[in-house]
Amino acid sequence: MDGKEKESKQLNDLKQPAHRIFNILRNIFAILTAVCFIASFFIHERQLLIRGIGYCFGFVAYFAEVLELTEGFNRKKHLDDLFMAVCFGALYVFMAISYILEHMGQ
Repeated sequence: MDGKEKESKQLNDLKQPAHRIFNILRNIFAILTAVCFIASFFIHERQLLIRGIGYCFGFVAYFAEVLELTEGFNRKKHLDDLFMAVCFGALYVFMAISYILEHMGQ
């Protein structure tokens, strides 16, 4: 499959309703993640809590990416295609827990 065929297939995939929903959700939560991280620079008294919430949003964004890649777990994908989303999604969960627990300990 050459580049143009692959690009055409990706555009057709985005036209599918479930695929579009997962794509939109991923983008919304990625934006919310960025907003939380930027806000944490300016709101010092709740900085750790805001970062923890940002990491939770980031996890949801990566989970939506896994849903998008696997078409809602209806399609089996190779681990190479899912590795980054799964790895960083798990990392974001641990980072969120760490920041929230640190905030609660203050």
